[in-house]
Amino acid sequence: MHSYNVITFGNFLSTECTEITLRSFRDFYDEVTPKHKKKLNLVIIEDPDHFMDINRQTKDLGIQHVTHVISRFDLKSIEIEMGNASIFVFNDSTKTYKIIPQILSYSLPIVCIDQFNKIENLDHTCGIIVKYRSKESTTIDITEVVKMLYFDREALKVLRKGAKAKYRKEFSWGGTSSSEKVKV
Repeated sequence: MHSYNVITFGNFLSTECTEITLRSFRDFYDEVTPKHKKKLNLVIIEDPDHFMDINRQTKDLGIQHVTHVISRFDLKSIEIEMGNASIFVFNDSTKTYKIIPQILSYSLPIVCIDQFNKIENLDHTCGIIVKYRSKESTTIDITEVVKMLYFDREALKVLRKGAKAKYRKEFSWGGTSSSEKVKV
């Protein structure tokens, strides 16, 4: 199996949802064997003003050694990390209208927490929407989705192809996406 890189936003969008995402990744990481742990990485796109806080959170959760925090202003690093990512966990459904097309342009499946029943541009062909019920139950649900996509490479491949197709159909002018080759 190849590496499994999960990418997400940090506290500059939603502190509560970021906590859910971090705990979900930690729970997933804790459930797998050492063989699989070697393949897991979490990339957090964060505002530099929040670096200390997000680093403290990952340290407290015991995942700092598999976490890489990059500035939301470092576009080159974001481009590289998006190109290497396996999935994007989008932790705030209120600010989706501009960023979802960007994520889809990399053929990235999106796992999204839906708090308000209004996620534009995202459906079952390119992602998985997890309904927010409570902090604890949503953490469990996100963990299960991230785990399922890790172990079911075919499901991941189908969502990657769906993300690429959705981007081409709805957001490009018939051109190519940022990720020409769908990798799994």
